[in-house]
Amino acid sequence: MKKAGKGIFAPKTLSKELAAICGKSVMPRTEVTKKIWAYIKSKKLNQGRIIRPDAKLKTIFPVAQFAAHPTTHPTPAPLSPLVRNSVLHACAFMMENSNGN
Repeated sequence: MKKAGKGIFAPKTLSKELAAICGKSVMPRTEVTKKIWAYIKSKKLNQGRIIRPDAKLKTIFPVAQFAAHPTTHPTPAPLSPLVRNSVLHACAFMMENSNGN
């Protein structure tokens, strides 16, 4: 499926706000998740499981802070519900397995 670009690997058109963080206007959900998490880590926006979005990240997560757990954080508005769910679950997984890097 990855090579065929289907399912979670299918390219999606991103909003301009999300594209500003991800660096491209079209990419698969798996890459969006990686780019969002890379942005969070590069800007040191997380303290454990709590993420405090900066101004740029607040354009897609319009809250003061959120926990990286699928049932407790907001969904990014620029993505479809299916993509939002995938991104948030993957962000939570990456945070749990990041080993502080």
